[in-house]
Amino acid sequence: MCKERKFTYATLKGDELHFDDGDAAEVSIYESLRDLSNGYFNGGEKEPYDTFDFTPEFGECKGIDNIEVLIKEYALKNNIKECYYYIEWMSQCSYRIDPETLELGDIIEFSGQYGDYGVVKNGEMEGVELEELDE
Repeated sequence: MCKERKFTYATLKGDELHFDDGDAAEVSIYESLRDLSNGYFNGGEKEPYDTFDFTPEFGECKGIDNIEVLIKEYALKNNIKECYYYIEWMSQCSYRIDPETLELGDIIEFSGQYGDYGVVKNGEMEGVELEELDE
């Protein structure tokens, strides 16, 4: 039987880390509201400018358990004054992990649950209404 270890947002089973329902996410960054409205997630053809994963307390998110902090830090680090984002929250999300070092590896499986939209303007986050996406 494999050893199980519970963390705040995930459970370690052997060399796999399983995030709890709705705790991990994929973040897609778009340069404009027009690009966001034409994104793949919305049935459009526009690829995101950048994507990254929100894996609270692991990987690039060590010490971060709030997705807003991660998105704001991304904008600040990349000197972006305004960017639009789509967050796809995961209902199932598992990664390979080194059980000794807790170094996060490749994603094994994931399935999206629902999404949130928004914009970061000068370090402040605002929501975007779905109706605005069609403008």
